[in-house]
Amino acid sequence: MKDKKAVVLSSYAKATNQIADQAQWHDNMMIWETARPYLYARKTPGNRIIIGGLDESTGYLEKRVPMILNNRDKIKADCQSVSRIRESDLG
Repeated sequence: MKDKKAVVLSSYAKATNQIADQAQWHDNMMIWETARPYLYARKTPGNRIIIGGLDESTGYLEKRVPMILNNRDKIKADCQSVSRIRESDLG
């Protein structure tokens, strides 16, 4: 059922496990893919990498759970393709 008084906005992010060897991560740069929906990846001070983006909105709250699951999997796959992060590091 569509809620006429609300729009559900969702942004997605995933953090890796701690990654000791981040030598391939040049100068703490941020990766930003400008496609729509966008995707970004950045380092944290705790030797993790946060991958996120894929913002979207819906007026149907019941559609949100499938969107979360789908975008969790997409972030994981996109992260591996743009940053060479191993699946084992994605937790």
